Amino acid sequence: MGLKTEAGLVSAMSGQAIRTGDEFKPQNVANLMWALATMGLRADARLVSAMSGRAIRTADEFNPQEVANLMWALATMGLKTEAGL
Repeated sequence: MGLKTEAGLVSAMSGQAIRTGDEFKPQNVANLMWALATMGLRADARLVSAMSGRAIRTADEFNPQEVANLMWALATMGLKTEAGL
C-alpha cells in the first residue's frame, strides 16, 4: 500500500517494549519481532537483547506457531546466533 508511519513511532514502541519486556508473553515476543521483520526493519540491539532474554526465560511456554514466527523473524532480519545449534 505504500503507507508510511510517523518517523518516531517504531522508535517509541521499541523503547516501550524494552521497558516492559518482562511482561511480554510468548505471543507478544513473536508478534513484535514478526512485525518488525515484515516491515523490513532491523531491530535495535537493545530490543533484540530484551526480546531474546524474554524468549529464553519463557521458552517452555511457546507454542509451535510462536516458535516458527519468532525464528522466521530473526532469520528475515538477518540475525545470527553466537553459537550453533
